[in-house]
Amino acid sequence: MTSKKRRTTPARRRWSEAEARSMLLALERSGESVVAFARSQGVSAQRVYWWRKRLGPTGSRTNVPDDVSLVPVRVRYEDALGLEAEDRAPAIVVRSVGGVNIELPTCVEPGWIAALTRNLEGR
Repeated sequence: MTSKKRRTTPARRRWSEAEARSMLLALERSGESVVAFARSQGVSAQRVYWWRKRLGPTGSRTNVPDDVSLVPVRVRYEDALGLEAEDRAPAIVVRSVGGVNIELPTCVEPGWIAALTRNLEGR
């Protein structure tokens, strides 16, 4: 006699990226929680979370609107530290071989400057 084993879990299914995007869009429009939506669609919640991690919450690889562009930013160290006006004038200028110039106030520790210089030089 031969006996057939019965499968206790559903067969594994592969989802295309288009199907995953469609599901994520449907999830967003439904307003349901991930668990409730997954249950209603016959998909594991873990699968939906994986799609969301990989493709973003709406199924697109980027969540940046089309009319957004990047602009150069210059962060001033003294502003970040909240230094007083008299400490703002840079007294130390670090110039790397690669052409990076960094102006630092006098209150910066010498050990920190040495570590910064080593990192700029790639050591």
